[in-house]
Amino acid sequence: MLMHDTCWIDRARAAIDSKPKLETRGRRKVAMEDNTRIVRLQILKRRASVVQRIKAEISKPPGEQNTNKIIYLGSLLYGFKAEIEPYGGAPKSW
Repeated sequence: MLMHDTCWIDRARAAIDSKPKLETRGRRKVAMEDNTRIVRLQILKRRASVVQRIKAEISKPPGEQNTNKIIYLGSLLYGFKAEIEPYGGAPKSW
């Protein structure tokens, strides 16, 4: 009886080992050099910071909003598109 209990476990282990496990969770990594990836992430972080500052300025009451600051930050956003082009291009969400 004890031998029969272990035989199906051995067959299950053999079946699992015969199929390679592929990771399917998350996004696939973009093939790019480490230096390029670092510079690209720095640009993405700076853009995220600007977007956050724009949202913070827009969320203020109408009398306290600084429209010149919003316009200036908006112009920075367009500069990031040109800046990120050599490093894999702008993401689709931009």
